[in-house]
This record gives sequence, C-alpha cells and structure tokens, in this order.
Amino acid sequence: MVLLLWSRGLEETSLSMHTQWRRGAYVVDRHDPVIGVVGLDYVGLAYALAFSLHGFRVVGVDVDDEGVEAVRSGDAEGFPREVIEKAIDRYLYVSTDYDDLRDMDVVFIAVNTPTKPDGSQDFHRCYQH
Repeated sequence: MVLLLWSRGLEETSLSMHTQWRRGAYVVDRHDPVIGVVGLDYVGLAYALAFSLHGFRVVGVDVDDEGVEAVRSGDAEGFPREVIEKAIDRYLYVSTDYDDLRDMDVVFIAVNTPTKPDGSQDFHRCYQH
C-alpha cells in the first residue's frame, strides 16, 4: 500500500495556494519538491530510487537499521548496486530518523500492510515510529 500525504504549508496558508486537485491526487506547485518515502523495502525503495534518479531530492526513512545500512552500502536485495549508488551519490538520503521528514513537500508511505485472518488490512506498521 502506498499513501500520499501532504505535509508542508497547510497550517500557514490555504491548500489552494500550494496544490491543485486533479483526479484524486495532490499536485505540488513547486519546481523542486522534496519527497519523503517511509518504508525502504521493495515498493518504497523503488519509489525513492525512481524519484531521485529523475532529479528529485528524496529522503527515505525506515525503522530497520540493517535495511537502511544495506541501502547506504548499495546492497539492498533486488536492486542493482550501481542504481542505488548513483541515487545515493545524487539526490537520495536514507535514515532511520523520522524527524528527517519534517520539511518534506510530500511523503509516500510504503509499508507492509498484511491481510488479517478476517480479510481486513493490518495497518499497525503505518503507526510505528
């Protein structure tokens, strides 16, 4: 599951000054948005790499120290080392500190939401920090 959250400026001014509403998603009206990604497994890291390789500054945060260190060293399972290293060298910063997301323009939450026995989604990882 991936959620897109708006974080910057809502308390300061009206939403319409910062975004446009299009087909159910916020569009950031900045030329250089800073993007946060929570969860650096397959989905979150793929988003973080894609955005950073397209020139966006990205901060990726995960609670797993070993996973974050694997990304920093280019050893994240399922991703080519040269792609990770190129992103880290350019625009991608990874961390275990949620405070690093404080100044993001948008934040994607890409954490595991397994299905419970009753068929509903388990969102407890969305609330961990």
